[in-house]
Amino acid sequence: MGKLIDLTGKAFGRLRVLERDGQYRSPNSPESMDTVWRCLCDPELGGCGNTSWVLGSNLRAGKVRSCGCLRADMMRERAKARKTRQEHETV
Repeated sequence: MGKLIDLTGKAFGRLRVLERDGQYRSPNSPESMDTVWRCLCDPELGGCGNTSWVLGSNLRAGKVRSCGCLRADMMRERAKARKTRQEHETV
């Protein structure tokens, strides 16, 4: 097993790592382990304040950037842009 990379206090997108919260063993690959980190979706970084648990490999690879609020915000912005575009087309 590789050396643990301490992510405590680091920010990844809207998430700030609070603490290490255990290990995860994949059912598909039982020999591989990954660290689980408890993260805050930090309001200072544009987040909503929720807590989430994320695999360290997903944080480092950029696969997870928020608790899910980022996707909701992006969908809301797209809907607003689509509505504005439709209003301009009907004028």
